[in-house]
Amino acid sequence: MKVETVCSPLVQKVNKFLLFLLLFLIPTQLGLHFWPDFAYVNGIRVDYLSPTIFLTDLCVTGLFVLSARAFFKAISLWHVVGVGILAIGIFLSPSPFAGWYGLLKLVEFGFLGWFVATNTKKVIQGLEIALPVGILIESVLGIWQFILQHSVGGLWYFLGERTFSGDTPGIANVSLNNVLVLRPYGTFPHPNVLAGFLLISLLFLFVFLDQQTRVRKMLYMLCLGIGSIMLFLTLSRTAIFVACVFVLGSFARKFLKKKKQMLQVMFAIFFFLFIFFLLSPRLTGINITGESVVLREKLLSASWQMITGHPLLGVGLNNFLVVLPSISSLLSLQPVHNIYVLVLSETGVVGFVLFTLILWNTIRHVRYPFEHRLRENTRIFVLCSIFVFLFVGLLDHYFLTLQQGQLLTTLIFGLAWTRDGK
Repeated sequence: MKVETVCSPLVQKVNKFLLFLLLFLIPTQLGLHFWPDFAYVNGIRVDYLSPTIFLTDLCVTGLFVLSARAFFKAISLWHVVGVGILAIGIFLSPSPFAGWYGLLKLVEFGFLGWFVATNTKKVIQGLEIALPVGILIESVLGIWQFILQHSVGGLWYFLGERTFSGDTPGIANVSLNNVLVLRPYGTFPHPNVLAGFLLISLLFLFVFLDQQTRVRKMLYMLCLGIGSIMLFLTLSRTAIFVACVFVLGSFARKFLKKKKQMLQVMFAIFFFLFIFFLLSPRLTGINITGESVVLREKLLSASWQMITGHPLLGVGLNNFLVVLPSISSLLSLQPVHNIYVLVLSETGVVGFVLFTLILWNTIRHVRYPFEHRLRENTRIFVLCSIFVFLFVGLLDHYFLTLQQGQLLTTLIFGLAWTRDGK
C-alpha cells in the first residue's frame, strides 16, 4: 500500500507529461520506417504499408505501460468480437502481415481513445496550450513554404518537414491564373492533411475562446487570424468550404439572437465571397477530366470490384493497396478517397456495419442521454469535429490512413465518449 501511495502521484505526473507531449507532437511526422516484404507492392515501396515507429507512438506506448491494467478491465466482449471478426478477414487476406500491422495500429488507437475518454479534463487543458502553438508553428512554416515555393529545411526537418519543391514528382501544385503554385505542406504529408489539422484546431480555439484569460484570448485571436490565412493558402476545397459553413453558421446564429449584428453577418458574407472569387481558379475550377477527379473515379471503380468480389469480410484490413494493382492499372498507389468505401472494401459488410454502429452510438452518446457528462464547450467542439470527420471523409481518407489524421480521429471520438467530469 505504501508503494502505491508513493508511486501514484509520480505515475500521474508521468501520465500528464506524456499526454501533453503527445498533444504537442500531433502535427509532427517524425518516425522510423521499416521496409519488410509486405511493404512493397510490385517492387514499389508503399508508405501506407510501411511499419513505422513515430515519436507519437512512443508517447502512446508510455501511456499504455502506465495504464494497461485499467485498460484491460475496460475491454468488453463486444470489443473482443470486433477484433475477432477483423482477424478472420486478415487470415483470409492476400497479405496477412499488412493486416496484422493494421490491426495493431487499431488496437493502439483504441487504447488512446479510452485514455482520452477517461482523462478528458487533462486532454482539454493540454489542447488549450498545444493547439495554439501548433497553429502558429504550422502557419509560419506553411506561409514560408508558400513564399519560397519549396521546403524551408534546416531545423524544420526535425519537426517532420519533408524536402520538396514544385518540381518534385507527385507534389501538390495548382494553377492560379495560369501560374503553377506549390501548395504548402507544413510538417504534414499533404496540404489536405494540414488543412484538416488547422480546421479542427481553429474550431477548438473558436469554441473555447470565451473561457480564456485576457492574455490567452489575445493569443487565440492571433492564432485564429493567422491560422485562417494558412487554411486558405492550403487551397483545400473541402476544408475551406467547411470552414465557411461554420463561420457563416456562427454569425447567422448570433444574428437570430441579436438583429443588431446584421452588419457583422453581411461583413462575413462579403469577406468569404471576396476570398472565394480571389481563389476561384482553384475553388471553382473543377474539371471532370482533371487528374484528381479521374484518379478518384478509378479508385472508386477499383473499390467496388473489391466489394463485389469480397462482400462479407472485404479484402482484409490494410490490404486495399495490396489488392489494387491486381484489378487496376493505376500507377499511383493510394487509398480510395472515401473512408466509408475504404472500410467497406477492407472489412466488408460486417465491418462496415460495426463501423456504422460506432458512428451512430458516438453521436448519440454526445447529443442525447449522456450530454450532461460533457461541458457545453466540449460538446459543441466534439459535434462540430464529428461533422468534419463525416463530411471530409466523403472526399478524403487521411482520418483513417495517416498517423496525424488517426490521432485527430482518436482525439475526437475519445472526447465524445468521455467519462471524466460533468
